[in-house]
Amino acid sequence: MKKIVILSGSTGGGHVKAARSLELWAKKAYNDEVEIINIDVIKHMSSVFKKMYADSYINIIKYYPALYGHLYEITDLAKNKKAILKEMRYYFEELFSKRFKKEIKQINPDCIIFTHFLPAEHMNKSAAVKKYADKYAVVVTDFDVHSLWVQDKMDIFFVATDETAARLADRGIDRDKIHVTGIPIEPHFSYEYSKRQSKIDLGLNPELDTVLFMAGAYGVGHIDTMIDDLFKGIDKKFQIIALTGSNKELFQSLVKLNEKYPYTLRVVDFTNEVNKYMAASDFAVTKTGGLTTSECLAMGVPIITMNPIPGQEEKNTDYLLENGVGLKTSDMAGLIYRVNSLLNNKDLLLRMQKNARDIAHPKAGFDILHKLLEDM
Repeated sequence: MKKIVILSGSTGGGHVKAARSLELWAKKAYNDEVEIINIDVIKHMSSVFKKMYADSYINIIKYYPALYGHLYEITDLAKNKKAILKEMRYYFEELFSKRFKKEIKQINPDCIIFTHFLPAEHMNKSAAVKKYADKYAVVVTDFDVHSLWVQDKMDIFFVATDETAARLADRGIDRDKIHVTGIPIEPHFSYEYSKRQSKIDLGLNPELDTVLFMAGAYGVGHIDTMIDDLFKGIDKKFQIIALTGSNKELFQSLVKLNEKYPYTLRVVDFTNEVNKYMAASDFAVTKTGGLTTSECLAMGVPIITMNPIPGQEEKNTDYLLENGVGLKTSDMAGLIYRVNSLLNNKDLLLRMQKNARDIAHPKAGFDILHKLLEDM
């Protein structure tokens, strides 16, 4: 059996979900050939590092999105540009990384896959001399590629789109190393579902259009007030599924709101069965993280997004707009208008659903593992 270590990082939910997706595809398709060891490097670093890096990331995203956008841009350095900021970051990471490096050494893997740029950047020098494994692979988890993913000593890169591949090559990576597979999502997003039956199975009205609201793994966003305003602002009858992630306060607020809309609002606490709710939904109102976007595409669920976070979410949103899969707004009036438009224009909604499926990569996780095992 080949032994593969996947290194992710719990800054947001996407990187860890991508790693988990690869692990599930390995169990589904290569259970007798591959042993997967999944490591969240943030959890293997000191509490000081976690507080300074992971926790601050969530707080900046939540309270200071414009600042996050600025940080995204200043760290997205031009190719081949030597930067003191990069060297300082590498030195800082080195202080807190000994634990997970020791663990990798003990595992002695054949291959290391990175679904987060932090360990990829940090181990790029080790990749040059094959210090911890024979093969090093990077899985880019957004539809654009930030310079932090551009690690020249890595053996192979997996990206979402042809344009992502072109941008990575423009930043100095050999085009032969780059493979367009899509972003890995869990196997159950590749299954066929009946939308009508999915609504029935969840106890929803199969005759009503269903809008999915997602607050992300951490429950970021004021979707309670947004949902209340939507029900007030749209005359046509429809129903909403609201996924609140791990945000208990948001969940309780929406449960209270459910008293006003008892038969048209379904409130869901943290769940590992997002696919079931997507299968029952006609379109989604959500942030455009790489994993969430990829899941929606695989399920044929168009996206309306409001005020995407500057940086990768804006880039992901651009991709959706260019491919006729998404709509974007900056305020509540715009959101009401766009939701109303999709509810009252069935041809447009069906066209966007088809467009989503046409550009989806539901089996990206399988394709990534297949290519890696082929080369090992």
